[in-house]
Amino acid sequence: MMIVILAAALTQPEPHRITVDHGGKALEVVYRGEVTTRTRPVGSAPPTRSGHVRCDWTATVRVHRQLAGDGAAAAHPVAGERRIKGSRAGDCITNRAAIRRDIAARSAEVQTHVAALAAEDRPALMAALTAGGQREVH
Repeated sequence: MMIVILAAALTQPEPHRITVDHGGKALEVVYRGEVTTRTRPVGSAPPTRSGHVRCDWTATVRVHRQLAGDGAAAAHPVAGERRIKGSRAGDCITNRAAIRRDIAARSAEVQTHVAALAAEDRPALMAALTAGGQREVH
């Protein structure tokens, strides 16, 4: 079984930004979604006979948060990844661009997921800010 990982740079969602008040200061927090795509060929097509081959793909969306303007600090993962699945007729290598387009067509779904995780993360964010100071957002 061969699994191919696609570079999904074209399908990376726009960052989601929120502003929180902490200790009388307005802090901007950036939530970035990261999309990783895996493909898996299914079926076979022997060279001397017709066959059926398709490419099943899964795009996994993970979200990280970071204080805006705090380039030195590491981004911290937010719990709650989402998987988007699809399938295309033909082999995976040939379908790379089409799969990127399929994922891009579902960008609103990805953006909604990033925004929902940002909203769910607010209590953990505030607790991290209170516990570790404004530059430690674990």
